[in-house]
Amino acid sequence: MFSFCRGRPPCLPFPNAQISLVCFTALLLCLPPPLTAQPDLSALDFAAGKALFERTWVPAPASTRSADGLGPHYAARSCAACHANAGRGQAPAAFSLHLNDPVYGQRLLSLSTAAVPAEVRIEWLPEDSSAGQPLSPAWRFKLNGLTQGEPSSPISLRVAPSLRGLQWLQVVPRLTLDALADPDDRDGDGISGRLALLPSGYVGRFGWKAAVPSLQLQLQTALALDLGLSNSAFPEPWGDCTAAQSECRAQALVSADAAAPLEVDATATGLLLSYLSQLPPPAPLPRTEEGEALLRELGCAACHVPALASSLGEVKAYSDLLLHDLGPGLDDGLREGAAQPSEWRTAPLWALPPEGPFLHDGRARTLDEAVAWHGGEAQRSRHLYQELDAERKALLSAFLLGL
Repeated sequence: MFSFCRGRPPCLPFPNAQISLVCFTALLLCLPPPLTAQPDLSALDFAAGKALFERTWVPAPASTRSADGLGPHYAARSCAACHANAGRGQAPAAFSLHLNDPVYGQRLLSLSTAAVPAEVRIEWLPEDSSAGQPLSPAWRFKLNGLTQGEPSSPISLRVAPSLRGLQWLQVVPRLTLDALADPDDRDGDGISGRLALLPSGYVGRFGWKAAVPSLQLQLQTALALDLGLSNSAFPEPWGDCTAAQSECRAQALVSADAAAPLEVDATATGLLLSYLSQLPPPAPLPRTEEGEALLRELGCAACHVPALASSLGEVKAYSDLLLHDLGPGLDDGLREGAAQPSEWRTAPLWALPPEGPFLHDGRARTLDEAVAWHGGEAQRSRHLYQELDAERKALLSAFLLGL
């Protein structure tokens, strides 16, 4: 920069003088360079990740090579098909069947590419709720056309959970969870939450049974098992097809692209992760002190802890992210990660759908039914809730649906 730009340009001492060409040139030289808008990379990554989240994938090989690789068995053709607007899925469209079977794998899938038959045809049967009848799940399923015979594993019905605020769950430090855990119930309150310690040494905190330790691995697991899309964590092209499903694996190998072995590469995974990581929790409605006080009075806050400390500040998810035994009524017969069949991670309450359904499998039509299904460590709280009058139950319901 010219030396006169450090002070005043040479013509400025003469305000009434006509600006000469030399003076005008000097002024231009002293002006700062024009400002150019810098792109917000996080916003761009979010938009690109959202587009991938909503993308309709197609079977390989296809002319749209960046969007192929679906299957051979799959549950849906896009992430958004089960998680519309990244929220909780609707029944029965967003239901999935989990198992741990040597033949069928970890999912029982009703969709497939043209080259292989689907594993099963699923018939979803809604159950009516009649006054005075024993508590019963809102949905049941009927399996038809099983290609490999009856599974040897228990089958657990799951509904796609809300994806909002997941990054906040990831940043809660283990020390915070350690302080809440009481596996031996040393304080005698009947609550014995424990960390979901996985064989990898990490603590699970994602999924209905806290079987996955990180948001990235949860994403990659869903890509592989639900859509059949290979990625760095699951590089095989056949998704959830087991060694017993040789036809499925052979077709996946025929369709694989040697030039691009991963159907969702590191760049695409990173964009999807950016999208999920930037999804905020639902904006809460104005909360009432009476609602939160009632939650504590009933003992629900012992597991649905209102706030957890983290590097991003308080995480108001109303969960301790621990495993709890909820009794025989919610026992699905399936061991997953560190969880026993009757154990479930405390579900966050900040994304409850006002219209339901509730619980891991959508069995509860109302919050009243959801509480009624709680047993085990939650049995005392359930009894206290059931003794409330209608007005206080309505107060608690309004509070929870407003989180």
